[in-house]
Amino acid sequence: MLAYNKLLLAYNKLLLAYNKLLLTYYKPIGCYNFLTLGASSRSQGRRAGHGDTVIQIEINKEEKMAKFPRTESEVIALAQAIIAGLTANTTVYPSPPLTIEELTTNLNKVIASQNATISATAAAKEATITKNEALEMLTDNLKRVLRYAENTVNYSDDKLELLGWRGRSRPSSQGAPGQVRSLKIVSQGPAWIALNWKAPTEGGSVKAYKVQRRITAEENEPMDVGTALESEITLVNQPRGKELIYQAIAINRAGEGTPSNIVTVTL
Repeated sequence: MLAYNKLLLAYNKLLLAYNKLLLTYYKPIGCYNFLTLGASSRSQGRRAGHGDTVIQIEINKEEKMAKFPRTESEVIALAQAIIAGLTANTTVYPSPPLTIEELTTNLNKVIASQNATISATAAAKEATITKNEALEMLTDNLKRVLRYAENTVNYSDDKLELLGWRGRSRPSSQGAPGQVRSLKIVSQGPAWIALNWKAPTEGGSVKAYKVQRRITAEENEPMDVGTALESEITLVNQPRGKELIYQAIAINRAGEGTPSNIVTVTL
């Protein structure tokens, strides 16, 4: 009896080692979970004899599921993989709830709809380009007709209203500005100068001022070097070591006024 018990204990240890081996092999790939070995005085369907030990191995399938894809392309890729898997493994999956043909039809419908959406988007873009081009042409043509109408009826509101339009203000009859007054140097430094002046007292209203410069030894005519909305300006990156002459001119839509007095400086 003692020898029998030792033999049974060795057998139990062997089964325990086998169970651990199964755990090592199956669990990492997520297939089965082998629970602990248990000893019982009863076997399945019969009572064990005195001293018998029955070894039971309980096998439970692990409840692990992959995360279902969310994007359209991922769902399509999964469908293709499932269809290919079902097709190649009919013995493993003999009776799926949907046939391979049904899944294939469903997938093809999705792909066809996807292609139709892409085509419709491209067509919509093309239609938008065509519409914009036609609208631009229509705008240009309407402007031409309206300019003709304005000139024909001399900007008469009553007659332009016949076209759903109204007369715009006629070009201003004011003249060019007068002469800028009292141009002077406010401050200066290496390659920069600050100027100010006074607005004209006669002529049309001033819209802006431009400042001109001439290098005495090199240029016969002044060149534009700056524009200002107010009666002051600071000019940078000016020639150094040369005699420079500056003047200011008031301007509006009618033209330019008489240049101001000149100031001379060497920076």
